[in-house]
Amino acid sequence: MINKLLVKDVLSIVDGCNHDGQVLPVSIIKTCFSDLQEMAIEMYEGRSGRKSLSPDDEKRFFMAYNASRIHLFNHVTSLKPNDSADHLAVIYEKIIEARNNLSLCNSRLVHYCLNKFFKGYPDSMQKVEYHFGDAFDGLLNAIKKFDYARGFKFSTYATRAITHTLIKVADTKKDASLDELSANGFDVSSCKTTDECFSGGDLRIDVISDLIECDFIDSELSLSDMDRAILKFHIDTKNNLTNAMIGQMYGISRETVRLKKIECLKKIESLIERKLAKK
Repeated sequence: MINKLLVKDVLSIVDGCNHDGQVLPVSIIKTCFSDLQEMAIEMYEGRSGRKSLSPDDEKRFFMAYNASRIHLFNHVTSLKPNDSADHLAVIYEKIIEARNNLSLCNSRLVHYCLNKFFKGYPDSMQKVEYHFGDAFDGLLNAIKKFDYARGFKFSTYATRAITHTLIKVADTKKDASLDELSANGFDVSSCKTTDECFSGGDLRIDVISDLIECDFIDSELSLSDMDRAILKFHIDTKNNLTNAMIGQMYGISRETVRLKKIECLKKIESLIERKLAKK
């Protein structure tokens, strides 16, 4: 019978590969993987004298890595219900080993992205150490999704992937409280002495709380992923990122970041007023 757990792991590792890529003979893949392992060890121990793979080696190793996943995928899709999938375990382990060696050859990118992302933080060293695992996950995901056939350098693709991972992690760890919103331009405590005004203030707080809870995802807001990320950076007073630093993450100017913040706040204020009018 098919080992469903093994097949699930196999499908996970082949996800993201370019199925239109070149299918290499198994003998060539084995040679490439052997060379990759040797080079990874040399780079890790500092014996090779280089900090990264050469363009030719990079293309050769990623071509072999992609081809190995195509072979594995073809094996999986050809299985019948009563077939054994145990032979796939050996291929799967070799591919995982190759992935780990590719990550070892490009581990400097993790340190580079971490230091750049947390530059300017008062506790930057602690943050770099704390988020190393998150950044490394970003590198592994970049290896999984990278398509050598497009002609891009892996370092360019991986740097963006790692930075994007760090942004997502930073977003999920932020604790945007009502006090922080109030400090950043939201009138959440405008309750007067009358019962009517107090009720209105309560409803206003409820609406803002709902927006925070749903991560500012609302069909009436029409905020892009970038807008929501910039907004969450803005309302979190624990965040020390400047507009210029945020702009660097997204490839936009600091003035564009400032204008986006204003636009987002106006949209939220307008949404709050519309929701309160319906109460």
